[in-house]
Amino acid sequence: MMENAELHGLLNPFQFGSRKGKMCISAVLLKRISYDILRQSRMDAIMFDNDARACYDRIIAALAAIFSRRAGVPREVAWMLITLLLHMRFFVRTAYGVASEAYSNLNKTLLGVMQGAGHSGALWALISSVLLNIMETTTGATFHSPFPSNEARRRPGEAFVDDTALWVLRLGLLFTTVTTLMQQSAQKWAGLIFATGGALNLLKCFWYGINWYFTDSGEPKMRKIQEDDPEINISPSDDMTTSQVVKRVEVTKGMRTLGVRLAPDGNDHDEYQYRLEQATTMRDQLNKSPLNRTHVGIGFRAIWRMIMQYPLGATCMTKKQCSKIQS
Repeated sequence: MMENAELHGLLNPFQFGSRKGKMCISAVLLKRISYDILRQSRMDAIMFDNDARACYDRIIAALAAIFSRRAGVPREVAWMLITLLLHMRFFVRTAYGVASEAYSNLNKTLLGVMQGAGHSGALWALISSVLLNIMETTTGATFHSPFPSNEARRRPGEAFVDDTALWVLRLGLLFTTVTTLMQQSAQKWAGLIFATGGALNLLKCFWYGINWYFTDSGEPKMRKIQEDDPEINISPSDDMTTSQVVKRVEVTKGMRTLGVRLAPDGNDHDEYQYRLEQATTMRDQLNKSPLNRTHVGIGFRAIWRMIMQYPLGATCMTKKQCSKIQS
């Protein structure tokens, strides 16, 4: 199914999850490079990072089957998936034993296509790609090439599974205009997620606002959050009469995004501090453990090296900082 989807271009190029040849760190690196270009071009911009609540557990099974048919899955297989999800019975297991009564989707649709199932990631890649294609109609981010002969590159954002970052970035737009456009884009994305059975986890959502100003000496600076700055409010799609303010974060603060803490102003302080604390904790635990040198070496190569290797492709920590972490 996924090979067929790749062959026929059914997957959005900016969905990096559940696909061969795509890596999580690639989405992080794309964001890092975009931040670098943003600082060089001095454009006002907004980046809205969001997460879908219980993503796989809320996918509408019938909708998932339709999208799988679009990718070439036989009708019989798609029908088998719907039938399985509809009639499967679930028992609650606790320390006191297994419950005597079961529940299923025959009573009330509760479980989507099931969290942790092998097919769930592929189905969400198909569904989210359509959503990202729809978001192409929004303002998105436009990155201009310094060469006049090259076309500008545009994208609505990037995603790894259900962790998505939406962008509004275009040359010549003022910050108030950018905020209004992001308000519209964020609400549209929330509505699309709701249409597939899901919802945004607004407690995990946040946004950065890049608003440039120049000092008396002519030095460009990113403005700190002001009391009279506009806000971004999102209404749950099942109740448009209420709205919730989305948290805005200072551009100097690196928030955790796909396991890496990137700040729009380019500093890696938060990522460095996290990795340093992580290394200190690992060192203290190893000093207390009865492991011999061989076992420590295996742990270092199989676990610790992989942990530290992951963020290095998208960060710019100095040699001194890396040596401090290593020591």
